[in-house]
Amino acid sequence: MSGIREILYCTNRAESNLKLKQLRNRFGPKYSKVFNLIDHHLTGLLNHQKDNLIPKTNNLAENKN
Repeated sequence: MSGIREILYCTNRAESNLKLKQLRNRFGPKYSKVFNLIDHHLTGLLNHQKDNLIPKTNNLAENKN
């Protein structure tokens, strides 16, 4: 599901929500557990969108921790 990557790489919450809705309409019944997990952790997954100081790439984020 490359659509999940698109949700995480959006620059704002509205765009992420729109892509999540599109993805849920397409794959929701088949991957309901995945969408339940995403819904439960969505705020944390999209936390990087609120703060420009949070590294956006995986390598930078992993090295910072």
